[in-house]
Amino acid sequence: MNDQADEDRDESVPPYLSGTTFFNFVEAHRRTQPTRIDRSIMTILAGCDHAKILRALRFFELIRQDGTPTERFSSLKDLEGDELQTAWQDSLRKAYPYLFSDFNLEKATQGQIEERFREQGIKGDTVRKAVTFFITLARLAGLKLSPYFKQTRQRAPRSAKPARRPRSGRPSEVQALEAPPPSEGVTSTHSAKTVNFRSGGTATLTVSVDVVNLSPADRKALFAWIDAMSEYENEAQAVT
Repeated sequence: MNDQADEDRDESVPPYLSGTTFFNFVEAHRRTQPTRIDRSIMTILAGCDHAKILRALRFFELIRQDGTPTERFSSLKDLEGDELQTAWQDSLRKAYPYLFSDFNLEKATQGQIEERFREQGIKGDTVRKAVTFFITLARLAGLKLSPYFKQTRQRAPRSAKPARRPRSGRPSEVQALEAPPPSEGVTSTHSAKTVNFRSGGTATLTVSVDVVNLSPADRKALFAWIDAMSEYENEAQAVT
């Protein structure tokens, strides 16, 4: 059995998927609050990310072993701006106590933070991925980090393209696409939602916003559009 497989099974191991993919997934569903978070709402995501997202959700105590959301996940539903960042900061402190006790996140070197992660029992390239995941979420949460930490990889913004119809024929969920890491203190997300019309054709809502600092009025309008699309999808499924 290789080290990677052992790490995948051990839920105490720090997550090591894309931080922006994970954050965007939580953002896509914290408002709608599904009664269970499972692979059936991950149809847009790469299959290799499904287990990692579920394990990360359990690592942060956002879901239970059976996938039902915890009170911590429910508490994120209506948070805005600084309150949302504070909630993520609290989650990071609880999940990574070894980085907030006898460790200076504002002055430590890349080597020092990697040593802390190795002490958690992970090895090889997983250390780099786990550190990158933490740094990405910490920046999204507005934490002050050491200038000696490596910058998370920058990606060019994806251009909006017509979404392809899922192979299963089912309407698409809100897409949690990997966005370029934002500047410190700015929470930006790039997502899209597509519906398939019963009479043929599709419509796609593409969103590129600073989620945390979106005004209440704009947030209300955005989720009203998403809810309207979801309602149409549900009606379409009922007909078919």
